[in-house]
Amino acid sequence: MDFLKIHYKSLTILGLILLFSFIILRKYYDSSLNATIEEPISITEIEEEITKITIDLKGEVKNPGVYTVDAGLLVQDIITLAGGLTEEADISRINLARPLINGEMLVIPSTATADTTPASGNESSKISLNNATVNELQTLPGIGPSKAAKIIAYRNTYGPFKAISEIQNVSGIGPSTYENIKDYLTL
Repeated sequence: MDFLKIHYKSLTILGLILLFSFIILRKYYDSSLNATIEEPISITEIEEEITKITIDLKGEVKNPGVYTVDAGLLVQDIITLAGGLTEEADISRINLARPLINGEMLVIPSTATADTTPASGNESSKISLNNATVNELQTLPGIGPSKAAKIIAYRNTYGPFKAISEIQNVSGIGPSTYENIKDYLTL
């Protein structure tokens, strides 16, 4: 009894501190439960974002120039839109079935060109990290729908990639995956 009389004020203050702490923690806990959680971006939403792409078509076509076309077209489709190939076009060095990539420069080689390396080995055949669709990203080795969606979500959140190596910041893409895909990528 003497203990309570002696420490009455101290115990009252301690009780009030505990009560206020409980109220504050409860309020914080309740507000964190009510925090909005963003819905994950679906693959179809990402694919719907890019409906038009722009291609710079050069070389052995009848009407070279810059074309804005529907996403998903193939090299053969853009050649047709450009009026077809010239007589000097060397189609053995291009992949007519390859999907077009937004912002790419596509050069149709000539049979008169001394360079005999296939056109598919140049920059225009690489996948643009800053413009690729989910389907295009899935053509990379080791990249499925989930990783492709994560790459696009990262790009949408942080803006365009500034370096190809930045793809390693995407969840699920480590050094091993990066080594397997880096040669297929461009900005």
